[in-house]
Amino acid sequence: SYPGVFAQLLTNLIMNSTIHAFCEKNIGKITIECKEKDGYIFIIYKDNGKGIKKENINKIFEPFFTTKRNKGGTGLGLNIVYNLVNLRLFGRIICNSEENNGVEFIIEFKKI
Repeated sequence: SYPGVFAQLLTNLIMNSTIHAFCEKNIGKITIECKEKDGYIFIIYKDNGKGIKKENINKIFEPFFTTKRNKGGTGLGLNIVYNLVNLRLFGRIICNSEENNGVEFIIEFKKI
């Protein structure tokens, strides 16, 4: 497949957790699970950070949306992830999160 795409996806997700989810914690946990089912590959990325506020969840993939603008955030990390999944892997990405309850990204794409 596209190893550079996967490297960039994981780098951006991990950086997002580091910058946003764990900013108030000394220790955070990230899990990455990959599985195949019915001709599709699923990558499930989770962290146990502070989660995403309800009013922001529908904005996270928009270009230039960031809650860290005053601290150097560009708002491009998750937009890049979204575009890589949709335009390079022809898949989809879903985010599940509740404030103070971590985040889960489910990436799904057809096996080549």
